[in-house]
Amino acid sequence: MVNASVTFGPALTLLLCCCCGLTVAQLANDLLEFKTLVPRRRIEGIAAKYYIFDLEFRDAANYLRSKDFIDTLKEMQKAEEVAELIHYLESYSEGEDLTPVLNEFRKLRNYRVSKLGPEDLRLNGELTSFLDEVIPALSRSKIHDLIERKMRQSRPFRKFYRALKNNQFKNLLISARFSPQLRPSIRKLSNNEIDANTILEAIFELLSWGPNPTTRPRTSQPKTSIN
Repeated sequence: MVNASVTFGPALTLLLCCCCGLTVAQLANDLLEFKTLVPRRRIEGIAAKYYIFDLEFRDAANYLRSKDFIDTLKEMQKAEEVAELIHYLESYSEGEDLTPVLNEFRKLRNYRVSKLGPEDLRLNGELTSFLDEVIPALSRSKIHDLIERKMRQSRPFRKFYRALKNNQFKNLLISARFSPQLRPSIRKLSNNEIDANTILEAIFELLSWGPNPTTRPRTSQPKTSIN
């Protein structure tokens, strides 16, 4: 299994799955602004190469577009640990509507690889993991700077971001990862080349790029390791 090859999409998927019950336009607009920092053509090129050359990646990508995947997410939302995670995010979203963010995810989920020319198909050396190529394609400094600006300018974003950076959010994600109720769904994801541990690691890595808030949500739990 290529654990890291399909992390970027599923990481967004599971975060948005948790946010789908949230209801404020400003927070949605704040989050969508990060889309401008994504080098779309470069990442599409990386995904296209994997889709062509890596059968497991192609199977995972097809699964992400399937009804079975959506049904799996809906089933996961029924778990007590996911309900707690959703409630935690709702507590710091101020009732904002994140439907525009979910719509952007649906576009990503329905992405189709375009036809490539011979030059686009030329790979230099051994094919590295999809994630190892995608993460460096993102600008850590620009993401950090945008978060800092949003923290100053947007109260809803500041409150929501502090919740994401708090250890409680990490512990809730880890609790969901090892939930007996979620075990069948996580096994189904694994059978379709989507590794839950890799998804968590990607989420924590991306969150680590942002500045540390000066204040934190009112409650937290002891730090837990996924190892």
